Amino acid sequence: MKTPLGIVSADAETCYDRIAHVFASLVFQAFGVLITAVMVMLGSIQHMKFYLRTGFGESKEYMTALLGRIIQGLCQGNAAAPAGWSLISAVLINVYKSFGHGAHFTTPISRKEHSTAGVLYVDDVDLFSMNSTLVTEELWEEVVDSTASWTELLTIPGGLGKADKCFGYFVDYEWMDDGSWRYTQAPDKTLNIVLPDGSVEGIALLPVSAARVTLGVSAAPDGRDTQHLHGEGKARDKWKSISTRASLWANRLKNGHLPPKFAWVSYRLQLWSSLRYGLGTLAAPLAELGEVTKNFAYNVLSYLGVNQNIAAGYRYLHSTFGGVGLISLSAEVTIGRLNMFLQHWDMPNPSGRLLRASLETLQLEIGCVGNPLLEPFDPMGPLATHCWMTSFWEGICAFGLQLQMDYPEIPMPRENDRCIMTLAIQLQYRGEDLRSVNRCRISSCSIFLSDIASASGRNLDQTRGQQGIDYASSSTYDFPTECPSKRDWDVWRGFWSSYCLPDGTLPCSLGKWKNATYRRWEWFYSEGTDILVQCSDGVNWQYRQCPDVSSGIATRSTRHYARVGRFMHDLPDDLRPTSVICHSDTVTLESHGPDMAKAVSDDPDDFWSYLASDNGDWMWDQLKCPFGIDVVVEALAMGTAILVTDGSYNRKVDSRVCGAGWVVHCTKLNETIMEGSFYYVGEGSGSYRDWRASTVLRVVTVHKLRAITSPVCSSRKNDARRSLLALKMPIFYVLYDECTPP
Repeated sequence: MKTPLGIVSADAETCYDRIAHVFASLVFQAFGVLITAVMVMLGSIQHMKFYLRTGFGESKEYMTALLGRIIQGLCQGNAAAPAGWSLISAVLINVYKSFGHGAHFTTPISRKEHSTAGVLYVDDVDLFSMNSTLVTEELWEEVVDSTASWTELLTIPGGLGKADKCFGYFVDYEWMDDGSWRYTQAPDKTLNIVLPDGSVEGIALLPVSAARVTLGVSAAPDGRDTQHLHGEGKARDKWKSISTRASLWANRLKNGHLPPKFAWVSYRLQLWSSLRYGLGTLAAPLAELGEVTKNFAYNVLSYLGVNQNIAAGYRYLHSTFGGVGLISLSAEVTIGRLNMFLQHWDMPNPSGRLLRASLETLQLEIGCVGNPLLEPFDPMGPLATHCWMTSFWEGICAFGLQLQMDYPEIPMPRENDRCIMTLAIQLQYRGEDLRSVNRCRISSCSIFLSDIASASGRNLDQTRGQQGIDYASSSTYDFPTECPSKRDWDVWRGFWSSYCLPDGTLPCSLGKWKNATYRRWEWFYSEGTDILVQCSDGVNWQYRQCPDVSSGIATRSTRHYARVGRFMHDLPDDLRPTSVICHSDTVTLESHGPDMAKAVSDDPDDFWSYLASDNGDWMWDQLKCPFGIDVVVEALAMGTAILVTDGSYNRKVDSRVCGAGWVVHCTKLNETIMEGSFYYVGEGSGSYRDWRASTVLRVVTVHKLRAITSPVCSSRKNDARRSLLALKMPIFYVLYDECTPP
């Protein structure tokens, strides 16, 4: 989306040893830990005796608490320390987010709002700051405030920010004269962290191309993985790039004089076991990945017992097909990306939401109708911004993979409608010309021909696709930012001149509206009342016919309208989208089209519609709910529900049939308030499937019921927790929104 972004890596120092027991005790009790358990653990740490053990034995002297100076922290090696720090971090993150900090974004097509504070791993945190409503200077102030807020919050439980390990990025963009863009230089400003005594200390502000190692992967915000692939290093360095590790292994293999049999064992189990970590997170294109191991593969062939002069195509071909069987870095990276995508895609977590936002942005960037990963990478790949999703798309196309995903298509709004980029490719636009057409298309917030056509559908709308006009408000989708050059607009106009007929009309006029459009029409015409309506910034303005200059009478043939004021009553029912020509004081009605199709809401109206939307209604065919679904929800919330499930499988009767049944009993009513069952017929029947179905049923039932109801109120949280404990349900999963301390 090319929205400015702030990233701050705020690392803490020895978090486990600096935790204040007063704060930790309050947090543990807020999450339901018994006070006696808290006192036992913290009291033991406060009065613990520490001895020093060396190779010469244990010391006779020890360190322990003194009067007025008790020992703090949770101790390294304490099994409760990781969980304790997680609870403390959760409280700090909630307070941090309550200040309004974090990255706030909306998926550009599905319009789902999400926010994330950052990525937290033990005491190391990467803070994100992004908000499309803020300009660059305002976002910088937000980055400064959020960094100060987090490091100050860190001092409350006893933490301390380590300035020499902290750094930040400020990602912004600038456009060149040719319409391309680049990252701006790091601003010449100061970024500080707050220390426990209230003073501040500056941290490094790095350019977006500077890579830093995070969790074993060297990455930079610009998506270039040069450091991770080719970074120089020494044997004694703790972190090494892929090239360095491969070179060190090759040197050891050369000096070890291993026979080829054991060299292959070392190649597969030693070298590649160390290289595979983190490959799925890389965003490097395939061409760059291929260069990493090109020379390396040639040099090690002789040590593996293979002639170095063998054709390159046989090196990475599997031995089953007569090849050498070397492992391809490009293939391994693609496999890692695929595994990560399938694991996190569309999941209700930050990774799943970011993947959806990235995929929808990619769809708008290349201008396709459906899943962009199913489109050919050539010639559409160069149209996309370099990122992880683009490289993933390149990989699955290069290896001929076909993803089957539940990804909706954008329906064609009108009859005879066409996709603009499909037209450009059919007209043999390639390279820079295709990029120029795409930049202008994105700037015009359009995907289909109907987005820039007039209301009648016979020609192009003269107010659409013009240089110097911001069309962001004319679409319900959030298109990426583009600033086309003068050459881009010349190519854009030439493209439409070559597509349209000599008189400027479309080769095939657009017909009726078939589906709702994401284009926001500004002008509408009511034929019954002969008035124009302008919908601008949430206000409906009314326009009426101007009298003819010669006769002084207003007739429909004049087609000139002037604003007479706001609409103070309901709009007419026969409004149709209209194309107009604006003048200084009046507008001229150019054409009006057919009635627009109304949008159909995808939100379910009731419980059964919700189940059907998730393809889960088949499990409820045998449902009996004599008291209504509300009674079941109330019983779950009050803790009076008892859920019982059981499976049925009898191999002697029929080995192809298994089933599961379940009941919900209310202890308050002393009645069975819900019961149901389902069965499976097939070769996969068995006691395992029967057990799994009855187990999953328990989770699905509670989760589905809760998903369509309002959250459990605070006064009933403990009752609900006790009920789920009795059912042996995963509390954190089912009551995730309710897990914040009171």
